[in-house]
Amino acid sequence: MTIFQDEKIWRILTNFWTVVFIAFLIFDFFWLNRFEYLTIPFSVIYAGVLGLYASTKEFDRWYEMHEGRHPGELKEKNRIFGDWPNGKAPRSGRGI
Repeated sequence: MTIFQDEKIWRILTNFWTVVFIAFLIFDFFWLNRFEYLTIPFSVIYAGVLGLYASTKEFDRWYEMHEGRHPGELKEKNRIFGDWPNGKAPRSGRGI
């Protein structure tokens, strides 16, 4: 596992950029938008780091720590895919 696949490093970076970004927005507000040109780049960096953290966390949760079926996963066969109680799908025009 490389350092960038570890959830801990992304959590630290995300927390760091959250504090920096919010502090910057407050500072810029009180300085009457003198640093407005930095808002977009800081927003992009923050969104990127936050996205990487969330995707790394979800990938670990769904791929590496997978032990059977997760809550929310569809079963292999259900009513959506044709596993009907009597074994036959209802004809068109008829209810379930």
